[in-house]
Amino acid sequence: MKIDFCFVLFLSVFCLSVHGQDNYKFLEGHELTIIGKFHNESGYARFPARYESKLRPEVWSIGQRSTGISILFESNASDITVKWTLTGGYSMSYSSTAGARGVDLYVEANGAWHYIQTGFLGGQTSEAVLLSRAKPISRKYLLNLPLNVHVESIYIGVNQAAEIKKLSHPLVTRKPIVHYGSSITQAASASRPGMAYTNLLARKLNRSIINMGFSGQGTFDEGVGEAMCETDAALYIIDCNPNTQDSLICERAINLVNQLKKCRPDVPILLVENYLYAIFYFSAGYPENNVIPNRKQLEIRKAYDTLIKSGVKGLYYQEGKDLIGTDQEGTMDGAHPNDLGLYRFAEVLYPTIQSIIAKQ
Repeated sequence: MKIDFCFVLFLSVFCLSVHGQDNYKFLEGHELTIIGKFHNESGYARFPARYESKLRPEVWSIGQRSTGISILFESNASDITVKWTLTGGYSMSYSSTAGARGVDLYVEANGAWHYIQTGFLGGQTSEAVLLSRAKPISRKYLLNLPLNVHVESIYIGVNQAAEIKKLSHPLVTRKPIVHYGSSITQAASASRPGMAYTNLLARKLNRSIINMGFSGQGTFDEGVGEAMCETDAALYIIDCNPNTQDSLICERAINLVNQLKKCRPDVPILLVENYLYAIFYFSAGYPENNVIPNRKQLEIRKAYDTLIKSGVKGLYYQEGKDLIGTDQEGTMDGAHPNDLGLYRFAEVLYPTIQSIIAKQ
């Protein structure tokens, strides 16, 4: 089919004029409801300034990214646009630009959250229309921030006749979950922010999840444990095996669990076993002699057994064998989950989390 370029150009200019900034009124994100942070410091960093001296520089740097942070609001808007500014830039070979630096919008309808649209990166400052010519009725919205970059500012615009306001919601009123892990938790290969498995779980559970995933740096750190202690959580999840040397897993896991139990004895803890990377299924000796590829699994299980024998209460364990499926289709590069793997991860964790919270 032949496309009339002049017509496409005219249509693009027409749409830009219809959705020009004069047609919107903007609110900065902090004028609405922020979820996914354990602190009240202004901005969209996961750690406040007071933690810079408590964390390794690598963790501090990654902790300034807006992974897992979202904005809740209610509006009767027919048109919604988002304008966001990033500080610097960051990319990895296994990252999606839309996931790492974009935003996406969900609406609540019929008791569930439904995806609407993604805002793609257009530069250090980007603007994207995420809703257009909708029926002007009041709806509840969830805007997911970028997964792998620092957000300097974000503004949500609605058509001039619309109202936009803060939202009281179970995502705010229920105790959050704190999830500490690696680039897998940070959802390094998600196609867009809403596909991070912590964001998938938050929508499914209707409960905020504070994402403490640090690409390459999730190693059972005491400083991260101190930050976790600041949240009176419904559950702490620890999934640091992928980034931690085999020989260090048991000791560090025990130390972190004891640290959390000392500060928050009533908060349950779930230890998550790592899944096997695709290449392990073809390693020499597998599955007849699977001790080597499962060394990390053996070490975290040893930590769990040791803690249970020592009398620790409210400690749970999630095996890793089915977290992203067994067909080797759940990753982007053999290790980092793609959207299918992230969805499967959330589906496996969901009943475990529901069961633990129900016991509380």
